[in-house]
Amino acid sequence: MTDEGHGWDPLSALPEGERERSFGGRWEDRLWQNVPGPFYTGMSDNCWTGRLHAPRHVLYGGEYLTEYVYRQPTTAADVLALLTAAQEDPFAGYACDGDRWWTPRGVRDWWQERGRVADYLSGLLPEWSGSRLLAWCIDGQSVIWL
Repeated sequence: MTDEGHGWDPLSALPEGERERSFGGRWEDRLWQNVPGPFYTGMSDNCWTGRLHAPRHVLYGGEYLTEYVYRQPTTAADVLALLTAAQEDPFAGYACDGDRWWTPRGVRDWWQERGRVADYLSGLLPEWSGSRLLAWCIDGQSVIWL
C-alpha cells in the first residue's frame, strides 16, 4: 500500500504539462537497474544531480554511472523530488511512462532477476566505501547508508 492510499496513481501528482516538458527518456534506453513502475531512466546525465533532489529514489549505475530509479515514489512529495531530478538532467533521460511498458510478465522476470541488482550493488560497495552510498536491500523494505 502506498502512503497516498491504495490505487493511488503517482503520475497524478505531476503538475500539468510536466510529463511532456520534463520526461524525455525512452524505454529502449532504460537501464536494467530501474525497478518496475512508472518512473525510470535511460540515457541520463552522470553529473550526479539526481540524488541531490531525490535521494530516496535515485542511485547511479551502469557503464557510465548514470542515474536510475531504485525506488518508486509513494507520496506526492516523492514524485516532486523525482520531477526535480528529471528537470536537472540535461539529457532528458528520465521517463514516466513505465506503466505503459511494464507487463505482468516483465515485472515477474525483473523480480526473478532481482539478485542481479543486489550483486551489482555489492560489487560497487568496495569502490564506494568512502562515500555515503545508499544501498537498497533487495527485499524492498530496508535501506542502509554505507
